[in-house]
Formats: sequence, structure tokens, C-alpha cells
Amino acid sequence: EPAYEVYQVVRDAFFLGHRMRATSWSGEALPRFFRRGCLSYRGQVHPVADSGGRPVGRLPGRILHYTYRDMEQYFRKFDLYTTLWARDAFAQGRRVGLVMAFLRSGWRFFHNYLFRWEILDGRYGFLTATLSVMYTFIKYVKLWGLWRARETPSFVPQGLDRVKLGGPAGGVVAKEDTHSRRDDKSENNAVNLDQGGKLRPGEDTGGVGY
Repeated sequence: EPAYEVYQVVRDAFFLGHRMRATSWSGEALPRFFRRGCLSYRGQVHPVADSGGRPVGRLPGRILHYTYRDMEQYFRKFDLYTTLWARDAFAQGRRVGLVMAFLRSGWRFFHNYLFRWEILDGRYGFLTATLSVMYTFIKYVKLWGLWRARETPSFVPQGLDRVKLGGPAGGVVAKEDTHSRRDDKSENNAVNLDQGGKLRPGEDTGGVGY
């Protein structure tokens, strides 16, 4: 019978194949082995584990975590995680102004690069510290944009004009923005084929060209 119901293991992370030494990436002990029902997670992005006050043991060895193969993969997750974070913060009623978003982003670089030792990782540390600035700023801008869209429905970009915007006080349906749309059929260059096989102007072919 195990002495503990939850066990932690130290994790070291790799970024673009480089083993990171910074404490923002490596050296953290995380719960990875536990009895079913003894651990829960909070949050959608980088969820926080909660053992419910149970004592936690630590196993020897280290887990090697290979995060991103290339920058394309990084930015795919970048877009997903910043969106999830903004939606979660919006649902909780959190607000932020653009000035505060800028200040917090700037502080993030110095916090990670100097105080969490990303400087030890050379060019990789400089890159990750710079990316953390972008990540922080974009997630706050997305949060700001959700509040802006809710309070000013006409701000909603075309294509999102029927999206229901949720939030702590309920939801509103943004009004359809038709100011930027063009109804002049004479400018519609889409074509299709009629039953006789002739081109028929003014109909959308669904992106298929001939």
C-alpha cells in the first residue's frame, strides 16, 4: 500500500529542443501519480492541481517535458491559450484596461528573464521572456475585446455579428453590422453553370473555380 495518495515528480521542460534551466520552465514538482478521486484541477489554461489538503509525497527522478517542436506549434497553442484565458477571465467578471495590459506585459519580461532565471538559457531564455510579453499582452487585449464587444455591440467584427456574448451578468446578442457589406449584385463576380452548361452570373460557386 503506497504511503501517500498523491505523489509529485520534478519536471524539466524543453523548448525547441533546448533543456530549460529557468525556474519558470523547469524544476517544479507537480502531482503526476495519485489515487483516483484524490486530485482535482482548476482552470482551463495551465490548470492548478488541488489535493484537498492530503499529504503529498515526492518520487525520485525527473519527468522530461517536450513542449514545442517549432514556432508554428507554439503560436497555435498561443492563440488557443490566450483565447481560453480571456473567456475564463471574462466569465469571472475580470476587467483590464489597455494601459494596464501594457504595464503588466512589460513587467513580465523582467520577472521571467531576471527573477525566474531565463537569462541562464541564453538566446532561448531571451526568446521565451520576449514571448511571455506577447502572451501576456494578447490575453489581456482579448479580455478587453470581449468587454468592448459586449458593451458596444456594433464593435463586433463582421462574421461574429450573431455571436451570443456571455459574461457574469448574462449575455447579449450583438446586432448585425451591415455597414461594411455590399449588396450591389453588379459587383458579384461569382459564376455558376445552368442546366444547359452555360455560365450563369451572380451566383456563388462555393469557392470552386473553372
